[in-house]
Amino acid sequence: MDSLPIGFTYTPGTATIGGVASEPIIAGSSLTWTGVTIAGGATETLELVTRVGPGAPTGELVNTVNALDPVTGEALATPATAVVRREVEAVFECSDVIGKVFDDVNFDGYQNSDTGSRLTNQNIFRGKNKVAPPIEGPREPGLPRVRLVTATGTIITTDEYGRYSVPCAELPRDMGSNFTLKLDERSLPTGYRVTTENPRTMRLTSGIMTEMNFGAAIGRVIDIDLTATAFDREDEPVARLTQGIDRLLGQVASQPTVLRLSYFSSGEGTRDANRKLERLEKHIKARWRRVGNYRLIVERNIKSLQ
Repeated sequence: MDSLPIGFTYTPGTATIGGVASEPIIAGSSLTWTGVTIAGGATETLELVTRVGPGAPTGELVNTVNALDPVTGEALATPATAVVRREVEAVFECSDVIGKVFDDVNFDGYQNSDTGSRLTNQNIFRGKNKVAPPIEGPREPGLPRVRLVTATGTIITTDEYGRYSVPCAELPRDMGSNFTLKLDERSLPTGYRVTTENPRTMRLTSGIMTEMNFGAAIGRVIDIDLTATAFDREDEPVARLTQGIDRLLGQVASQPTVLRLSYFSSGEGTRDANRKLERLEKHIKARWRRVGNYRLIVERNIKSLQ
């Protein structure tokens, strides 16, 4: 009985025992030959050809053959083994990651190139559309010397045009594998904030290149300082606060802005303070969906009231 390694498939018509053609009974990855007689102390050689499929793992793959008693199934000899070493083929099995960190001047999460085309891996085009639709907007160059970090701690730095690449970033499994990349915000130019998802996780497929872009921008910052009096007993923002927020959002709807919510705690726990800020941010985002035309950045921090 021959137990083939994972991903190996027997090639019919290739097996011989002692140089004589002998076809096995095939059951999945197990090959069985019956009616084989071997004298005590004698040696027989089994030869066969297999195909290595794309699902075979890399490294040393061991093919094992046992001589078994046909009645009891007891092993009659030490198992024979043959080792195949399967090495990674970068072109077909690796997945490279490329991308750019760009100055997202208009806070929309897309890069405007010199030609005014929208460049992003978020776009999905159907039908006859083969290229990104043209848009109008300010030129958004790449940001140099920005650091990106993988989940394993590998650090990548963008070049003078904001570009980066991660050769053979992952060896995806049959169904693909997730790859996560995080932009180190401390490496951005002073005053810049990330305008796109960070970190980003995308599904990688063997042999296919994947693009992951990050936007960052500098915009005006509006500080909103809060205390417990801005919330009711249910930790919901009071009417005067929500009315003021609504007026403010209408005023900043067309000019990229960062809202910085600062809660000054006077004995409240961090959990209570965070709950208040979360409910206020929820109101801001719900209102923004109706009036905004760019990605509004909301920052939160908690301070102790002196």
